[in-house]
Amino acid sequence: MSVFRKKTSSTELPRRRQADMSKPTSLEQQSALFMRNRTLTGSISSRVASANEAQGALKSSRVQAHELVDHRRRLGGILLIVILAAVVVAILIAQLTARVTVSVGLNRPVDTTIYEQAVQGYLTAHPFERLRFALSLEGLTVYLRQKLPEVETVTDVTADGLGSSHVALRLRTPIVSWKMGDKQYYVDAHGVSFSRNYSAPPAVQVVDESGVQLAPGSAVASNSFLSYVGRTVALAAQSHLTVEQVVIPLGTTREIELHIKGYSYPIKLSIDRPVGEQVEDMVRAMNYFTQKGETPAYIDVRVGGKAYYR
Repeated sequence: MSVFRKKTSSTELPRRRQADMSKPTSLEQQSALFMRNRTLTGSISSRVASANEAQGALKSSRVQAHELVDHRRRLGGILLIVILAAVVVAILIAQLTARVTVSVGLNRPVDTTIYEQAVQGYLTAHPFERLRFALSLEGLTVYLRQKLPEVETVTDVTADGLGSSHVALRLRTPIVSWKMGDKQYYVDAHGVSFSRNYSAPPAVQVVDESGVQLAPGSAVASNSFLSYVGRTVALAAQSHLTVEQVVIPLGTTREIELHIKGYSYPIKLSIDRPVGEQVEDMVRAMNYFTQKGETPAYIDVRVGGKAYYR
């Protein structure tokens, strides 16, 4: 045996490894070879790079848990959006006004069809206000007054079932009535004239002795004239004077004569002078004659600051 062995070349492999390399290996066997810096998770594929790889064919329990949490969050977000949308839709349906019922606050039966149609006409012109929270009571009141002058105000709008709303109206109470031909007019304390009355007939009547042929739209039947009469009666009532009759004198349509309950003489007024000033002059003149114990034939307060009598 030689004392000195021939040095093995560094490029030569040990015989054990040479024997292993000489054996043919399949692709699957080669893929199953241990690779440095890899964590095995039970996969037989060398393409699984690490345990937390989300794109791998086989994933660790930790990756699966993270994915389950993310999936639950997405489902929870979608469910929350659906619930919120359902709540919004339910609120809109509950607030929607598709059908209208109307009450006028009177004990007697009243056909409210014309008022329901008028409210529907307003909602058709303002579709967004079909939602009760967006409905303008002031705008609805102005619209109804233009269409139906006997409406004083809209007092309330409430739910009346699914898709239905109840509208409560307050109608005007007349204090003066005046008949022109076959048409009856009424005036309330605010001087607003209207032709449809559901209350008791007023005690004050307008007697037309002017001899003028009346027609709708004439000066005597105008809203300004009826407003003047209504304000006169209302202001007289504030001074504890009850007007029983209003007379339009012969040959004029710009003057009226008031007949006061408990007084035998009339008071002449002019519609061209402010009604408040004339009523104040009238009250002072009547108090003067009451204190003196005299009864004139009439009192004329058509001129400011003066009272004529006979």
